[in-house]
Amino acid sequence: MLFRKEQALNVVAELHNNNSAQVYAVLGQRWKAPSKEEQPKYDEEAELENVLHVLHHPNLSSRDNYNKSTKRVRRRPPTKPEAAYMRGPEY
Repeated sequence: MLFRKEQALNVVAELHNNNSAQVYAVLGQRWKAPSKEEQPKYDEEAELENVLHVLHHPNLSSRDNYNKSTKRVRRRPPTKPEAAYMRGPEY
């Protein structure tokens, strides 16, 4: 993520295109190609960011937000109490 954050604007400027699929494809190629020496630098930065995040948010759990937005609450329309008694043959 740190590599993407650093390089994304350069790739968009070079491609003259803001299509995220193309930008991510180029970023993936750049990450894999010559930067084996640079990757540990980004890994160390990511570890530092992770530690800082845990220090700033000690009680945060990934389970707190897991699947929160996709839960469906089913609500039945309100029924009248008289409607249950009107189901006989005379009505």
